[in-house]
Amino acid sequence: MGDLLSGYANDYWAEQGVTSTMQVREISTVMNGDDRAKVTVEFTTTWSTGQEDTWQETLSMVKTDGTWYITLDWSDLGSLF
Repeated sequence: MGDLLSGYANDYWAEQGVTSTMQVREISTVMNGDDRAKVTVEFTTTWSTGQEDTWQETLSMVKTDGTWYITLDWSDLGSLF
């Protein structure tokens, strides 16, 4: 996840000469059966400008054919739809 988001940020900001790295740390996991979980993670982005941003998110995950995937909870999008 960190690699994916960091890559996106790097592509976007590279045009302005700014790069970043991202670290992801698991804070807690709440299982719902064997194939569903809510995982709270802390993201830390460190920018080449010296700025550092840290935030937490709770991700819904589902296990399909032995692989875990992040799912989208449409209710989180509020009035966009």
